[in-house]
Amino acid sequence: MHGSIRGTHGRQVCAQLGVDEGECRGAAFALHSMPAVVVAVIVVVVALVLLSLVQASLQGIYAAALYRYAEAGEGGAGFEPALLQGAFRPKK
Repeated sequence: MHGSIRGTHGRQVCAQLGVDEGECRGAAFALHSMPAVVVAVIVVVVALVLLSLVQASLQGIYAAALYRYAEAGEGGAGFEPALLQGAFRPKK
């Protein structure tokens, strides 16, 4: 009885996610496969590292544009002056 409840619950989850039954079985099999789990963890870690590199690069570009705006009054191509001006607040 326990197995049938687990199977029914798994089918409900797959149906709610819009995944067909074959893909669901593949995902369930992968969860029991240690190499598949290791590969998934490596993929997630690499994706997070790449995402953090992109975020740091964009932050550096924005900081350079803010510096340029503060010094010369223009932020460069692709930056609206109103966006850069909104980054500065008067001191209280």
